[in-house]
Amino acid sequence: MSMYSLLRNNALPNMADLEDAFQGNLCRCTGYRPILEGFKTFTEGGCCGGKGRDNGCCMTNGNAVQQNEEEDEHEATSLFNAEDFAPFDPTQEVIFPPELMTLSRGQRSPSLCFRGSRSAWFQPGSLQELLNLKWEHPEARVVVGNTEVGIEVKFKNMVYPVILAPAFLPEMSHATHTEDGIEFGAACTLSHMGAVLRAALETLPPHQTEVFLAVLEQLRWFAGLQIRNVAAVGGNIMTASPISDLNPVFMAAGCKLTLVDKDGSREVRMDDGFFTGYRKTILRPQEILLSILIPHSKKVETITSDLYSILCAPDSLKHPLCSSQPEASSVLQSV
Repeated sequence: MSMYSLLRNNALPNMADLEDAFQGNLCRCTGYRPILEGFKTFTEGGCCGGKGRDNGCCMTNGNAVQQNEEEDEHEATSLFNAEDFAPFDPTQEVIFPPELMTLSRGQRSPSLCFRGSRSAWFQPGSLQELLNLKWEHPEARVVVGNTEVGIEVKFKNMVYPVILAPAFLPEMSHATHTEDGIEFGAACTLSHMGAVLRAALETLPPHQTEVFLAVLEQLRWFAGLQIRNVAAVGGNIMTASPISDLNPVFMAAGCKLTLVDKDGSREVRMDDGFFTGYRKTILRPQEILLSILIPHSKKVETITSDLYSILCAPDSLKHPLCSSQPEASSVLQSV
């Protein structure tokens, strides 16, 4: 499934694309090596290259059919005749239903509510509706990718009476270039954020993209592709976990967060004052995280995510995101 998805989006991937697509897969039978070797044939220059063959590569010298016939003589009778198969017709390939794509274009998602015996799930149709629901239910959890709450419910038996799902609100899923950097809605997936940052590397001067490079480096180690496709940047921040992959870089870069409730908004700097304790932040119960601004770097700044991790590592399991080491942030920003 991972390889199929990769080839549907990139007909001729390279090895880096292939390895990235398989990051989130665990194989308990054949192991990774034969899987990667097999799928390597789909990549640029991915044939065997003639290794171990006297006549070179069968894909390039025309001996593929002959070799297959010779090998078939020593094998059991085939269970099928390939000539009976209908020829491949790419227009008949199963795709995402166009009707569903058409229905979603240019339309705001409707308000939805599902009530169960232990919890109620709301999909607000507008930002104002989300803010009103959060005001009515300050204890509600805001969920986008469900990569953490789902685990807590399934394996830790935790119960959340009210869940708010704002993934389809345009105000929370946008990516906007500003004079100071790029603002991402809190519901932007990590994959989308990575794609926008990589595109920015091609258009912005190098001295402005140091922070972007640091974020992209951290994303390489953030779970697997499947998780990054659904996990949201806001969820990573609001989890407030001391083992977060991205929060240390966001703090070192001085990212700005926009917090809102039904009475207004405020902008706060993401630093050691934002995290007040283990899995705790300065957000008020009725507030939500609307967006994060990842700033451009300046000519005199160099952001190194590995350095920040080293500085924070000793107390990262004891203190909320290294708040016991305020000097770490200032040291990094002056590197």
